[in-house]
Amino acid sequence: MTLLRRSLWVLLVLAVIYSVLWLAGWFLIRSALDQIKPEPLSAIDELLAEEMGDDTTRFDFQDRSVVGYPLGYTIKLQRPSLEHTLVTWQAEDDLVVRWSLLRPFVIDVDYSGAHAVSAVLQPPMRLSTDRAEARVQIQPLFSARSARLALVSTDGEAAALSVSDRSIFTIEQFAFGLDVEVETEPGNILLDIFGFALSDDPVVQARYQQLLEQLGNAESTLSVLGVGLDLPIDHVRLRTNVRPFFPLAGSQFVLPAFISRGGNALVEVLDIQQGNWRGRISAHAMFGPDGRFMVQACPLLRAGASYLPIPFMGVLTLYFGVNGVDLSREPIPDFALPKTVEPFAQRDLCNVGRTFEFEDEA
Repeated sequence: MTLLRRSLWVLLVLAVIYSVLWLAGWFLIRSALDQIKPEPLSAIDELLAEEMGDDTTRFDFQDRSVVGYPLGYTIKLQRPSLEHTLVTWQAEDDLVVRWSLLRPFVIDVDYSGAHAVSAVLQPPMRLSTDRAEARVQIQPLFSARSARLALVSTDGEAAALSVSDRSIFTIEQFAFGLDVEVETEPGNILLDIFGFALSDDPVVQARYQQLLEQLGNAESTLSVLGVGLDLPIDHVRLRTNVRPFFPLAGSQFVLPAFISRGGNALVEVLDIQQGNWRGRISAHAMFGPDGRFMVQACPLLRAGASYLPIPFMGVLTLYFGVNGVDLSREPIPDFALPKTVEPFAQRDLCNVGRTFEFEDEA
């Protein structure tokens, strides 16, 4: 009886200590949120900040709550917003952030609802989605006394994009993942989209037709095949390998550093299923030594049990530079490749898409 009583006392003391520590964390989180929330600016202060080119970031919210005892914390922010001279973001619904003691390096975010985004010199956009959740995983680097971003994933349903109150597209279901298991390894991007439908708005359809005209004979080819973005797409799957994925080795994303290191992405497969048709594209995107951004693609169409290059579109190379976009039917020459990319033939790129198998196909 004495041993049982002592054990109960020990458990009680541990429970009290844990509760005190959780309560201390509760106060710290609330205090940090209150410090982040800026003081309201008067009309004169806002005018002065705009005139002086103040580019500070302001994060705000209407109200906050912190719960989750005893296994973690659940932070709910009402109508959070982010303001910067270059971009502003406003959530029309609550943003919920969850952290669990059982997964100390993982943060879950529920961002379901509508979001208004405005970038400088760009029309306002409105993103909306149902049951949208994101997960962020951090890997601690104890030797460097730092941490790195190891995983970002998100999924949701009934997503839609509008620009200037004009509907652009809708999506029934989506999932996105960015995974780097080892710090020095490339990053893998995974994307699944179900039920993509381009808006039937005349302006949106006209922009789509203009894009097809820039791709040469793509319009006539797609018309003959009976496919295109003007019709609903059942399933889109993307698998991309990005190297070097340096943003996951630190906390800052610096595009010039990525370019100088010969950053490139191998799109192993962009698989599109539309009705009875199924096609895919394999591509290699990279920054060349001359500063141009180059994309070489191999469009394929399923014929029986195999994939064959689409006629007249087997070689498709885009060059993005200061003079605009140049389209070529010739593969990227070896001298234009960055040092980090080994020379490859068009058939090598086509073989990537032809032989790629998804997990549910193996």
